[in-house]
Amino acid sequence: MARVPDSVLAVWERYFRGLCGAGARDYAIGFAENGRKRLRRVAYVDLDHFLELAPRDWRRGGQYLSIHDFASKLSLEAGVTTGINYHTRSEKSVKPDRLCAVYIDIEPKREGVGRRETTETLARLITSVRDALGAEPVAVQTRPGRYGVVYLLKGVDLGGRSYAFAQLLYRELWHGLLSIAGLTSMVNVTVDPQVKDLMRVTRVPYTFHELTRRMVTPIELVGGWVRFVKARDFDPLGRGAIPDDFVEERARRVEEELRRREEEARAMRERLLMRRLEEVVRDGLSGLDRALSPIRRRARWRVVEAPDLGRVRYHPRLEGWGWVRTLVSERIPLPDARVTFAWLTLPWAVKRGLVTEEEARLYLGHAARAAPGKDPGEYIGKLEDNMRYSYTAPAWRSLVTGTRKDGSPLSDYNEHLRAAVLVALMWAGLVDVERPDRLSDLLGFDVTEGLPRRRGKQGF
Repeated sequence: MARVPDSVLAVWERYFRGLCGAGARDYAIGFAENGRKRLRRVAYVDLDHFLELAPRDWRRGGQYLSIHDFASKLSLEAGVTTGINYHTRSEKSVKPDRLCAVYIDIEPKREGVGRRETTETLARLITSVRDALGAEPVAVQTRPGRYGVVYLLKGVDLGGRSYAFAQLLYRELWHGLLSIAGLTSMVNVTVDPQVKDLMRVTRVPYTFHELTRRMVTPIELVGGWVRFVKARDFDPLGRGAIPDDFVEERARRVEEELRRREEEARAMRERLLMRRLEEVVRDGLSGLDRALSPIRRRARWRVVEAPDLGRVRYHPRLEGWGWVRTLVSERIPLPDARVTFAWLTLPWAVKRGLVTEEEARLYLGHAARAAPGKDPGEYIGKLEDNMRYSYTAPAWRSLVTGTRKDGSPLSDYNEHLRAAVLVALMWAGLVDVERPDRLSDLLGFDVTEGLPRRRGKQGF
């Protein structure tokens, strides 16, 4: 095992403390597989355990730490705490205890974009945010022309806040920094858009890239040129953090958005109930039979265990990709993630022959009318624009459990869609979830409001 220089160990300790002080981080290692980067999350660790594990993995592959604090992951049952908690399964939607940083990944995302454009983006970001907020980032070069930029926060305590609040706030902060620098148009050009999840991990300074075997080195911009910083000169603790008033302003925006979502969901539930009543009045006994048939057939429902939701009971028609057909044919609107469904799922469903393009258009028009103030043209435009791409949708059991067949987690986009689909089908009487409170946490409003109260565990 190669010995880690004392100067690098000192940097690792300062870097760990710089992200919200002590607490706990998610530690992961990267490795190469068929020429591609793969990530394996190892454990939630305190500082001592990180400094024990990291030297063993040095030079073996990439090394990563989460940018947020997961201290509660080191609290076990009966008040027992530990310094390390190994991952036993894939985790995706985990709320941190504190938001500690904002991460921006700068790299070529489009053909013809090279090192000159990414370095210009880096310089514009650092200069603009410094001038506006007085904040200086920790920036590293991961590969030539590719940069990881970490802006420190002063530790945003999430306390009793929902997962939805934490996720939206982090995304607001990410977009806010790009807006200051006038870089929103560079997303998917020189800025990677897929780094806004709360479980985000970033490379530890002075570790090695798993593909190139080159060292990941902190940098400074001097006269528009990138200058590498030696370990003995690098101090992540001396950086100016994002000011509190910038964070508080974004937090107010998020609170307003969550209130709007809750009002929208309430209106959607009322419309769904009225539609059922209208069918009963219009069609008499046949309409009543249709409304009650899912409930009558619950004895035949199937069950799957989801790590975060407990036992999920569902109508057999949802198996495979029946959940897509059901949403469209029954005109069941989603309480959230409608744009994601329009651009990600429906184009794939049309090309696969699950639904026709006309059915997809009619569904999106209905979904827009069910959500006050939404423009059907926005949704239909997303469908049309993305018909040329090759996306895939998870089968039902993968959607419910949040994992693919190989055990890896769903993509961020499908994870976002997951909670909205489950709640919509729950409101339609086709799904029952043992822990609906988790769905409420993910979406930011009470998803059980207006639903019949459970008696006992209803088969759970």
